[in-house]
Amino acid sequence: MKEHRILQITGLTGIMAALTGFIADWLLYGGFYGGSEFGTVSREIMSRISNARLMAGGLLGPIEAGLYIVGFRHMFLALKPGGKIPAAITFGGLSWAVILGSGAYHSAFVFRGLLLRAQNVLADPQVAWFRSLTADTLQYMHLLYNVMFVTGLAATVTFLWLILFRKTLYPRWMVLFVPTLWVLVLPPVTRHIPAPLGGMLHGGSMNLSFLLYFTVSTFLLWKTGTEKENERPE
Repeated sequence: MKEHRILQITGLTGIMAALTGFIADWLLYGGFYGGSEFGTVSREIMSRISNARLMAGGLLGPIEAGLYIVGFRHMFLALKPGGKIPAAITFGGLSWAVILGSGAYHSAFVFRGLLLRAQNVLADPQVAWFRSLTADTLQYMHLLYNVMFVTGLAATVTFLWLILFRKTLYPRWMVLFVPTLWVLVLPPVTRHIPAPLGGMLHGGSMNLSFLLYFTVSTFLLWKTGTEKENERPE
C-alpha cells in the first residue's frame, strides 16, 4: 500500500478516535450543563448513571487509545521528512500519552464513579476507610495524569520544532492546530460557555482538540504522497 494511502486511512482513523473519545466522555459524565459547573455536575452524573453506561464509557477508553495510536501514524508520516527520529519521538510520546490517558486514566473513571455511587448510600461517607480509598484512587489517577503530561510535552516540543524548523509535509501555519496546545487552550475557554453545551465541550476538550487537528491535517494532506515531498508553502 502506498504511503499516501496510509496517510489517508490513518488520518480518518484519528478522526474516528477523537469521536470515540468524545462519545466515551459523554457516557461517563454527559449532560446539558455549563462549563463552570463541570467539576460538581460531572461527579453527580457519574454517581447516578447506570453501571452499564458507566462501564461502557470506561471500556471505550482503551478502544479510543488503540485508534489514536493508528492515527498517530498519520502524524509520523507527515513529520517524517523532517527527520525520522524526532518524528518517532512525537509518535511515541503521544502514543504513551493516550495509553496512559485514554487507556488507564479514562478507565479509572469507572472506579471513581463507583466510589461516588457508594458515597450516596454510605451512612457516613467520611469514615476513615472510605476517605482513604477515595484519596488513594485519586492519587493513582493524578500519577497517570502527570506521566501522561510529561510524554505529551516531549511530543509537543518535538512536533513544534519539526514544523517550524524542518521540512515536513506541513506548512508552518499548522502550528496553529497542534492538538496538545489546544488541550491547554480550550479548557479555560469552555469553562465560560453556559448550558447546554459548556459542560461537554469542557469535559471533551481533549478529544475535540485532536478532532480539530486530524480533520485539518487529513483534509490538507489528502492528495499528498509522502514518497514525493511537496515544496513547503510559506
